[in-house]
Amino acid sequence: MSSMISKVEVRKRISRDHALLRGLCRALIAVARAAERDERHRPVIRDVLGQLCAEVDRHFEYEEEVIVPLLREVDAWGPVRVERLYRDHAEQRSVLVALAEDAEDGMRNVEDLADEIVWFFQRFEQDMAAEEERLLSAEDLGAEPIVDQIDG
Repeated sequence: MSSMISKVEVRKRISRDHALLRGLCRALIAVARAAERDERHRPVIRDVLGQLCAEVDRHFEYEEEVIVPLLREVDAWGPVRVERLYRDHAEQRSVLVALAEDAEDGMRNVEDLADEIVWFFQRFEQDMAAEEERLLSAEDLGAEPIVDQIDG
């Protein structure tokens, strides 16, 4: 995976996946907003949310298979970067599981669910943009990571 062609292909794949995930999130928001006006749209929320969960899992599996080895070996910060990626994925997966549970009939009112979906997308969009900035720029696989906090 050390060749420039491989890194370019990885970047293209990540970019395509992110575009798909953004599209599904936007569709989910649209369906959630429609459900606010008519509760009968709740099953469509579950369908789109199911598609989003499947695509997120597929994307995360790819990142964990392909990006993790690149990050681990790139520099001394590699293990920190890998830990952060796994932590971010675990957090995002848990939020999606909670959203799926909340989308079940009678679990949460649809207005609150729609607000929660919008909140998730805003955070997820920020995370994808930050990932693109960190991982997808041509020279960034060797750059210093952004550290939010140092555990002590």
